[in-house]
Amino acid sequence: MMWRVFCLELRVAFRHGADIAGPLWFFLMVITLFPLSVGPQPQLLARIAPG
Repeated sequence: MMWRVFCLELRVAFRHGADIAGPLWFFLMVITLFPLSVGPQPQLLARIAPG
């Protein structure tokens, strides 16, 4: 049942290109600008992503 709802939602979303392009564009902008805003400070990087 859940799979059918997921497929239906994907078909509806792909009918309208802007519905998919907007979130993808935002995601690309975030993953591009985030590393530039953080910088190379090891202490800050350790707090953001420990491990």
